[in-house]
Amino acid sequence: AGLREGLDDSLLAGDRERLPRVLAERTGTSGWADSVAGDMERHYSPGRTWETLARALLQLLDTGAVLDIASGDGVLAELLAPHAQRIVCVDVSPRVVAAAQARLQPHANVEVRQGDMHALDLPAASFDLVSMLHA
Repeated sequence: AGLREGLDDSLLAGDRERLPRVLAERTGTSGWADSVAGDMERHYSPGRTWETLARALLQLLDTGAVLDIASGDGVLAELLAPHAQRIVCVDVSPRVVAAAQARLQPHANVEVRQGDMHALDLPAASFDLVSMLHA
């Protein structure tokens, strides 16, 4: 049997079951990010590999000031917030930005902005760590 058949993981099984629906939604008329705003972590990176990586990096890095480009609905910023001095999240979609603001409201050190990642209006050298996942 292959590796996939040997895995007994309910999270991976759920991701596998949702995959056809998620792929169909991604090809719809609205943008994929808008369609999953507020619940992105359940719709990308099966197995949550991004989260495993982020948690591991938190053990190694002094996060300081963080810029999260194409931040989506703030799931990474939510994980980083307790460890960072401040976080600036930037995403292009108004709907996704609204979802991020709702998710991150409890974190006073996080600012969420709508903006284009190709034209950031930020001072040079003002961040210690920059992330750009799934952009």
